[in-house]
Amino acid sequence: MDSPLIARLKRSEGWRPYLYLDTTGHATIGYGHNLGRVLSESPVTIAPVNGISQEIGEQLLHDDVAAVIHQLESRLVWFQCMDEVRREVLIELGFNIGTGKVLSYPVFMDQLERQAYLSAAENMRSWAWYRQVGVGRAEPLCRMLETGVRE
Repeated sequence: MDSPLIARLKRSEGWRPYLYLDTTGHATIGYGHNLGRVLSESPVTIAPVNGISQEIGEQLLHDDVAAVIHQLESRLVWFQCMDEVRREVLIELGFNIGTGKVLSYPVFMDQLERQAYLSAAENMRSWAWYRQVGVGRAEPLCRMLETGVRE
């Protein structure tokens, strides 16, 4: 059974078994698996003519989420002290725009560490990400960060 985070990512990303360009022009497949870096290194082995199976797409999604969690745990000593819902928001942001990008917002990171969640959510609303993914996807994450309640 999928966790609420995985289920939300599946709904938000949608399923595409074939290569496509995401809203920022990155080569992507499955449930939002970014192939950009891989394609630039090895274009022939990654663009399957027949697409990928949903099983492989789900494995890529789980692997991507696990990688984001590992990166956040190794870089943020306070990550494990956050409640589960707010951790999910940070994981989804890392999945969506990259952990490095999320960590590059020092004011946001400081707000999270201080548990200033209302300010951190307001901060998120000013990001290019908010406009790129749209209010329908971004606003629930902002509210989850503010309240600690899953939507």
